[in-house]
Amino acid sequence: MIKAIKVEGSSMSPVFKNGDIVLIKKRPEARSQKSDFKEFRKGDCAVYNFEGQNLLHRVIKITANGLWFQDDGQSIPSHFIKWENILGKVVSKNPLKNGCSGFMYFKLKKVCRNVLRVT
Repeated sequence: MIKAIKVEGSSMSPVFKNGDIVLIKKRPEARSQKSDFKEFRKGDCAVYNFEGQNLLHRVIKITANGLWFQDDGQSIPSHFIKWENILGKVVSKNPLKNGCSGFMYFKLKKVCRNVLRVT
């Protein structure tokens, strides 16, 4: 099932901007973890529930118990979310929102930010 979610905040800017509407492919609650591994890749963007709020960030690591996330602005530390709190994967034609190209964008943005901070 596909669900629309409104982005609030700027931690994923410029890929996602405040007020954008994104579509997520909802993760069935009864799904096994083995099939979750096939659904998500490093670099994908996903929506998850954290302390009663729905957040959208980039997947940086996949484990048997859940996913590790970080925002593109890298303003918050990476954090772990259990499978049961992950609502779904962002579905989009924009290559910076998913998979390998999304993860390369995330890493390149981090390098550029560090270089600009040093100079």
